[in-house]
Amino acid sequence: MITNSYVDNYKSQFLKALSFGNSFDSSQGLSVLELRKLLNKSMQKIPNEIYYKDVKNFILHYFLINGFTNPSHKCLEYSSRALQLLEDAQDRNIFPDVPVFLTIGNVRYKGEYVDSFKVTRNDIKRLVNIGPDLSKLKLHAWLTLHDLTVIDLTLNYSLYDQGKTQDDPDVLISWHKDSNYQFEPIVVSNLFDRLVCYGDLEPCLIK
Repeated sequence: MITNSYVDNYKSQFLKALSFGNSFDSSQGLSVLELRKLLNKSMQKIPNEIYYKDVKNFILHYFLINGFTNPSHKCLEYSSRALQLLEDAQDRNIFPDVPVFLTIGNVRYKGEYVDSFKVTRNDIKRLVNIGPDLSKLKLHAWLTLHDLTVIDLTLNYSLYDQGKTQDDPDVLISWHKDSNYQFEPIVVSNLFDRLVCYGDLEPCLIK
């Protein structure tokens, strides 16, 4: 079972990842100090499971009616699109106006890093310096909410395709209580897809 030390470790990594992301794009509008205060306040509350299930269903409904299928290995495309959906829903008062962050990093499943989802800060720097080049993308992306809840739209589908899980895949909502999944943020930037893709308004397609 995940202990509070893991949540604290995720928080520490997340704040460092936000600072790293701000070094590429300072327009995110939320400083590390401001986010630390927000996290300290939000983490004192019990996660609202109904709210997060509503968020999940809202995102899935959009993907289904628009023909988005087989999300395996399309983490950046799906995560960046979901981020846009949630921000738009907040503007329309469908969901509370709380920060949602596009998060890039590594994931360990049952203690082992998921194949091809390993990335370092130096890898991120090289990607940004190279500019738009889909063939260079070797990373994993997910959403982190204001209380460190993780919403991962694609990981379980990728694990299923790799034969690492037998259950029918679904969107993962993590409160860092399941020791099978351990997320390690490297960079947080809501415009990351545009830094490494083509600058289009639509998320680029990651295969």
